[in-house]
Amino acid sequence: MNGKKAAGLGITIVGGILLAVGLLLALIFCGIGGIMKHASDSYNEKLGSFVKEGAIECDATIVARTRLTDGTEETTVEYYVESEEESYRVTFPLWNSEFQEGRSVKVYYNVDDPTECMFPEIYIANYTMFQKIFMIVGGVIGGIMSFIGLPLLIVGIVLMVKKKKQSVMDL
Repeated sequence: MNGKKAAGLGITIVGGILLAVGLLLALIFCGIGGIMKHASDSYNEKLGSFVKEGAIECDATIVARTRLTDGTEETTVEYYVESEEESYRVTFPLWNSEFQEGRSVKVYYNVDDPTECMFPEIYIANYTMFQKIFMIVGGVIGGIMSFIGLPLLIVGIVLMVKKKKQSVMDL
């Protein structure tokens, strides 16, 4: 095997690998983004049912954000239920720095059991943030790898085909 044919084969292999991996990464990351979009849509459907069943909307306040030892954060939200003249606190994981202590958010709670509640603004913001991150990262990394891989694949194939034509002509 001469130098041009070996170079063509090497470039073809590298280009093919970059193209395949780039497309695979784009597919995986965009797929995860799609799954998150589906989760967000499902949450909206659940919220719609919750409201139809008589959930009450009121304002809540983020009263605490705590960073845990594993690096995640917990957020505590407090809301007041007028009919019971009582405040309720709910703590859940929150990864979005947009929601700081003191911020007001909407809460929907079950009138029969005010501890059963939903915070659509927070939930949707978290899923939307992760969806965008996955789709952008996957699209950019996959796109760059594919953008580099495809021309390399083409150049490699052209080099190999040219060498074959030369070999046939030399006979």
